[in-house]
Amino acid sequence: MHRRLSWSVKCFLLLWFVVSCASTPEGVKGYLQNAVQQATQDDVLVQLGPPHFTKDLTDGTTVWLYQYCTQSVNHQTRPPCIRYHLIFNSAKRLEDWREQEF
Repeated sequence: MHRRLSWSVKCFLLLWFVVSCASTPEGVKGYLQNAVQQATQDDVLVQLGPPHFTKDLTDGTTVWLYQYCTQSVNHQTRPPCIRYHLIFNSAKRLEDWREQEF
């Protein structure tokens, strides 16, 4: 006997898939490549969640830092980690970003 998934379950699964894709380093990079000069801080918060670190600079720009580490398969090597530095202008619009592996 087959049961059909309810509308709410389908929506939840779709939302979970979208959020999980955006929270991987590949998903973050893809989002940021399209967000420069378009996304606001509020837009980025919706897509990536709260940053791990923020810093307001004296020139009116703001820097946000996101950090992601993947799971190590064999536990003998250190898992790769990536930091994303996001630079917002004084109008709170994403001006630039850079990726740093550590």
